[in-house]
Amino acid sequence: ENVIIVTAYSPSGPLIIESNTDLANAAISGSGTVNQPYIIGNYNITSTGTELIKIGNLVTDYFVIRDNQLNGLGDNNIVGILLENVDNGIVINNTVENVFRGIYASGSQNTNIINNTLKNVVSEGIYVTNAANVQINDNILNSVTRSIYLFALTNAVIDNNWINDTNTGITFLGNSYDVNITSNLIEQIVITVIKFFKIVFFPYYY
Repeated sequence: ENVIIVTAYSPSGPLIIESNTDLANAAISGSGTVNQPYIIGNYNITSTGTELIKIGNLVTDYFVIRDNQLNGLGDNNIVGILLENVDNGIVINNTVENVFRGIYASGSQNTNIINNTLKNVVSEGIYVTNAANVQINDNILNSVTRSIYLFALTNAVIDNNWINDTNTGITFLGNSYDVNITSNLIEQIVITVIKFFKIVFFPYYY
């Protein structure tokens, strides 16, 4: 017997989370610990003019952003999910579409970006910069100008992502170390499949 799981999404405005208190207020469950992270999930956010979900700066608790539907309505300034100088975050099972930039993590350590769907993205689908201990796995990127865009990473795994209809598949800029690139499927490329620019990293695997 087949079981159909239907996720009920709650309509919401953009979630701008700048403190542990903000995080607790936005969470649907959890306590912010490593074993019980705060869950930011089951939201349907359709908006323009800002980030749809932002977690930044003063947040120190553990969190998971999961099972959200995010739509920027084609706004050329909007970011779907922004992690700014925060650690220990997981971004999983989200759909992000019609935005300028899909998922952007800057200065964030121990970050996992897993099994998200990004489509109709004007600039970068997944953009990670100045980060360590990063996993980017099992994501689907369709109609994204620069699909996975990476700068200055240490200890990163980019594995089993499906990229379709893009100008650039995977791009590295700056010095990166201990990077593992495996089993990514990249189709319908306009310019470059994998691009390295001024990079020193050991080891790397395709």
